[in-house]
Amino acid sequence: MKEKSAIRLIEPTEFKEGLITGSFGGCGYNYTPTQKSITVSEPGQRELNQISLILGYSGLSSNFKVYSAPIENAIATIIDNKRYILYDPSLLSYSDKQSGNYWSSMSILAHEIGHHLSGHTLTNRGSNPHDELEADKFSGFILYKLGASLKQSIAAIQTLGSESDSYSHPSKLRRIQAITKGWNEASQQRYESAVPPPPMDEQSGEPFWGQEEFMKEELICADALSDPAYGGIINQYNHPILEGIIIDVTKEDPSGGGKADFCNEVSSEFNMIVTIQFTKVSPSPFPEIKRKIGQREKFHLTEYYHMSHPGFSAFEAIMVPGRKIRFRSFYFGYGAEDIFYLKKLNRSSESSSFNNTTMSDSQLGSKVFSVTKNRAYFYEQPDINFQKKAYLVYGESFQSSITKNGFILVDFVNQTGKRTKGWIKLTDVSQ
Repeated sequence: MKEKSAIRLIEPTEFKEGLITGSFGGCGYNYTPTQKSITVSEPGQRELNQISLILGYSGLSSNFKVYSAPIENAIATIIDNKRYILYDPSLLSYSDKQSGNYWSSMSILAHEIGHHLSGHTLTNRGSNPHDELEADKFSGFILYKLGASLKQSIAAIQTLGSESDSYSHPSKLRRIQAITKGWNEASQQRYESAVPPPPMDEQSGEPFWGQEEFMKEELICADALSDPAYGGIINQYNHPILEGIIIDVTKEDPSGGGKADFCNEVSSEFNMIVTIQFTKVSPSPFPEIKRKIGQREKFHLTEYYHMSHPGFSAFEAIMVPGRKIRFRSFYFGYGAEDIFYLKKLNRSSESSSFNNTTMSDSQLGSKVFSVTKNRAYFYEQPDINFQKKAYLVYGESFQSSITKNGFILVDFVNQTGKRTKGWIKLTDVSQ
């Protein structure tokens, strides 16, 4: 059996080309590298700037070297246990000219960085369809964060991809689907931070502080409760019961110093602005207020300083990110609603059924799903007898947290802004 020749790298300088000799593997953008000798040069400043942008938006540090090489390709590889990216400037230039912008070369470089990030270059197997699709998905994800449209993100593979599968690379269609999936996932996460995990005290199974429920008298000062312009509103309407997870808590004066007279002397340390992600909703008495599961909204908690000391301590400890609560609210005049009833819920065990759609605690918070079938049809109801004409296609992604009878509720907005709502079979999607 003939042994592979040893790999040798002579690094280039500003004035002299370098050389790679010997058989080496790697993950090529559009074919598997087989060259036995490659001349390499110092990278151009343009490509270094592009890579710096990609790394900046991915949160990664530069742990690889970059060289230019006449290979009509871009390659992520490891030589002597060191990471390298080789690219052909003519390939990047050609792809950019074909698309009319610089996003094509960005997507090629992002693809190769994705190979290193995913650990594909740690093995000697070189390019393979699975790894290529993973790197394509990373490319789509990063290009959205950089500001590229979906059309710009797939332009390079439309120009350079193959119409059919090979042993090392998937077809152009499959790679476009992977890029689209990454782009959509980044789009859906743009305005959403992660849902905090449950606080540690919920793991013990013991009641927290023995105090789980706070009534309106403990959350709104007495003067406000007796004022017909404020307290009267609480009893005038059937305010909805809501549930959600606390995403963020800040202590500040929600009115910006313009509180009502009877609140002027209250320190801002007793005022909270709480961001809550809804896990269950019910209709508001006011038609202009529309809420849905997964939506985030800010609420006020003011003047709770008059609680008993034990109640105050328990309340302060309960109002932390990750906590699940049941609450009611009304408009107090500071630009957001005030909570006037609050109950602590345990995310691991307690649930309620005050609206028609049920959801298990394991489904709290929206998750990203992608279509795994050629077509995933919408249904008017979670029932196979109510199929609609509308459908999603392979690779399209959405966020949801509601399942019922083997279906998942979808509110999908496509690239043109058209919205489609309905139920899709869980068997047609995956996380």
